[in-house]
Amino acid sequence: GLSYTTFKYSGLEIHPGTGAGNFKVSFDVTNTGTRAGADVAQVYVSEDKPQVARPPQELKGFARVVLDPGQTRHVKVPLDARSFTWYDEKAAAWHADAGSFTVHVSRSAADMQLEGKIKLDQAIVLPVK
Repeated sequence: GLSYTTFKYSGLEIHPGTGAGNFKVSFDVTNTGTRAGADVAQVYVSEDKPQVARPPQELKGFARVVLDPGQTRHVKVPLDARSFTWYDEKAAAWHADAGSFTVHVSRSAADMQLEGKIKLDQAIVLPVK
């Protein structure tokens, strides 16, 4: 959206969480402008070598950040197992293949700021509830 200031993203870290397919994505957002402002930090996930047709990137989490000029905030966005899945109609379940995934952090899908990798060591199947 429209903002009267600018923001910089830095310090991407990705750590495993508790349970298969859970990760903690964290990074810093700094207001580099001269006015206070708000930004929506977005986390996108894409499968590096998908076995089924998937979008090139999928929005999986976000956080709104309000910052004064020069202020930096450490942002944390959790990703759960569902963040990596696609719906398998035959199995009537959410499915993620084992493999490599790319995580992008940005202000929008058109302006990727940070990039990291996640590896799923095993496939994940989540029944529909």
